[in-house]
Amino acid sequence: MAWEWERLSPVARLVASLAGVALQETSRHQQYLVKLELAHVNLAGAKLSSCDLSAGDLRGAHLERADLRKVNLEETQLVDAVLWRANLSWARLGRADLRKANLALADLTEAELGEARLAGASLEGALLNRAEVEGAILDDARLAGAICESALFAGASLVRADLRKANLALADLTGADLRGAKLDGADLRGADLEGAQLAGASLERAIFGSSDHDESGTPLKTILSSREAAEPPAREELLAADWTKVRVNGVDYTRETLP
Repeated sequence: MAWEWERLSPVARLVASLAGVALQETSRHQQYLVKLELAHVNLAGAKLSSCDLSAGDLRGAHLERADLRKVNLEETQLVDAVLWRANLSWARLGRADLRKANLALADLTEAELGEARLAGASLEGALLNRAEVEGAILDDARLAGAICESALFAGASLVRADLRKANLALADLTGADLRGAKLDGADLRGADLEGAQLAGASLERAIFGSSDHDESGTPLKTILSSREAAEPPAREELLAADWTKVRVNGVDYTRETLP
């Protein structure tokens, strides 16, 4: 895990834990807590929903399983923070610094992450349905198995990102930089990849389609999504990526048989 708790002295650990207790108590009476300087604070399991923690210093903070629904973390320093299984649904994280943070299995449903820095972050298995991630930097981020249905990644940088078996159905990836990204087995049905850079991306057995329903007629998007299915990338765009077999509209193609 990214959290550096083991590197802290016993005194520093005590201070971090006491600071966490104090913050939780304060949040019961006051939700406007901007510009806090609480690096390495222990807030595991804390209930801080709807609090304003913007522009603070929470580097290395321990926030696993924390309730951060609708919290404002805009421009907050969260480098190396542990947010494993945290509930960040509807949270505001625009321009937050989440480099190398642990967000594995976190709930980021409809979270706002525009221009956030997530290089090297772990988001394996995270839930990002309808999240707004436009212009964010996710270079070398790990999103294997993440559920990103109808998420907005327009203009995001995902260079070398690991998106193996991620659900990106109806996602907006227009203008995204996916050079060298791993998208093996990813579900890209209905995703909009217009202008996306796919050179060197791995698309082995990735799935593309132009319908917002699967082959059995089941909707690919949740009822809250307003996204419309986009056409798969053009042949020349797909051939710029690395793969031997992909599925398009229910049909498996090799590089030689791709129409």
